[in-house]
Amino acid sequence: MEMQLEEIPARNNKFRNLFSLYLPDLSALIVLFLCGIFYVHGIQHYLDIFGNDESMYLYGGSSFPLNFPNSEYSPLYTIWYYFLYLLQPDTVLLYYLNYILMTVLPPLFIYIFLRVNKVHLIVSFPFSLLFLLNYSNFPTWPKVSHFALLSLLTGLIISSLLSDKKHKILAFTIFLLLTSFIRPEFFLSFILVSIILTVMYSLEWFNNYTLRSVLPWITAVIISLALLSVFGLPYGSGERSFQAFGQHYARNWVNWHSDPRDPYYNYLIILKEDFGNVNSISAAILKNPSAVTRHVTENIKNIPGELKYMFLNFYPVGYPGIISLITALVVFIISLVSFTRIKLKLIPKLILKRIYVNFRNLRFCFLIVLTAIIPLILSSIFIFPRRHYLLFPGVIIILMLIIIVFRKTFLSQKQNVVLKLACMCILPLILVRSLKSVLNEPVPENLSAMNYLRSMNIKEPVNILETWGIYSIYESKNYTRIPDYNKDKLFNEYLKEWSINLIVISERLLTDTRFSTDPEWLYFISHPEEFGFVTIAVPETSAIKLLVKKELINN
Repeated sequence: MEMQLEEIPARNNKFRNLFSLYLPDLSALIVLFLCGIFYVHGIQHYLDIFGNDESMYLYGGSSFPLNFPNSEYSPLYTIWYYFLYLLQPDTVLLYYLNYILMTVLPPLFIYIFLRVNKVHLIVSFPFSLLFLLNYSNFPTWPKVSHFALLSLLTGLIISSLLSDKKHKILAFTIFLLLTSFIRPEFFLSFILVSIILTVMYSLEWFNNYTLRSVLPWITAVIISLALLSVFGLPYGSGERSFQAFGQHYARNWVNWHSDPRDPYYNYLIILKEDFGNVNSISAAILKNPSAVTRHVTENIKNIPGELKYMFLNFYPVGYPGIISLITALVVFIISLVSFTRIKLKLIPKLILKRIYVNFRNLRFCFLIVLTAIIPLILSSIFIFPRRHYLLFPGVIIILMLIIIVFRKTFLSQKQNVVLKLACMCILPLILVRSLKSVLNEPVPENLSAMNYLRSMNIKEPVNILETWGIYSIYESKNYTRIPDYNKDKLFNEYLKEWSINLIVISERLLTDTRFSTDPEWLYFISHPEEFGFVTIAVPETSAIKLLVKKELINN
């Protein structure tokens, strides 16, 4: 009995020690999460809903499994949206819920990744907070790239927790395959790293000739084959890659020629002018290598500027101000000095030696990670340096540099909980502001139009013509989108063929050359009442008007 009583204080002390050990990290994650929620508070007041990629992913999730995409079109992101849809069935609120999560979660995962790689809290927390506020985070769209970043960081975190080098690479390889079902570019990363992994286990087999030595590799092969059998090959036909190439080639082309056409809608016409009837990137290279070379050169020239803009700015640009940044820097330096080991403060050589040791010990793992981001760099070169392509290389390279410099280096691991908590409280107070209070954005016009259509409570079938492809997704099930890009005839016949009874007039539709050069369309928008349509100016918008068939309003 006495022995049992003696064990109770010992257990309590052990629990207390564990609690005090993990309290700073738990507190850091909570503070980061609360900072993120505060930062994006009131998101519907300053962020509009746009169509194309993000809304199509949401549509796939909200109508799962009826509209489940093939492996080229991010099936895992669609499944993610499906689970969110179960929690929030209102598609407008679902869009904003996902946007909030894809803004708030990456800084948390970055913090965890740095901490499991033995980067001191006093460095991990400020960098994670800065990423939350960085231009590469909130405004980078579509958010599928942030979801892929979360997948990639999860693989890196799990790999970092393993001790065996081959097991590290094996775990990372599996997550590369999973990430390729979010961003298909990572399938090439998966192939490259899989080759390295296979060579490593082949050498292991020739050294030991035992099944046990290659069992992890066999398990990984089985898992990979199972995933590929369920989702298919992420590259598939290459249709998505060629479409991306074509649209962004057209984007450069209209800039070169000062062409007013929308490159994303007119890319097939522009491609045909320079390449003829091609249907792949390789065919375009063979057909007109000089045009592709000009496109690639333009992209390479733009990459440094895009990276600089993304990672050296906060959002919005100019926020939080020079005084706040200087104050935060002073707080960081004071915290850094407070945790610097006394014996190293005056011996820079020891610091440099530790940095060199970090690089030497981790160079092979870093090589694997750099190999994994090569396809994203190639996408930025051959397609376009869009920010959601540059997000991965930029974040991963910065994280590797932080680990090399700060992993188990000159910072003491002493448990000064008070100082750590003080740093976690002071920095957010200096830097974090609600975007609602600092942005001077107009009222989200697409959202206002959607809300207005909802207020009309139309029950009849609606065949809606609009350019963003969003109203049929965010309105009720009786809305059917009439694709504006399918217009291949004069407007009157087009109107009758598709039984269009509602049109959203926007700046994008008015400048679409398929319509702006059609005399019947020009007459129609000037005299809609002759066709039985009523013009409604959407409140709280500057340019959006609705042309609605009288029957829809009367019913």
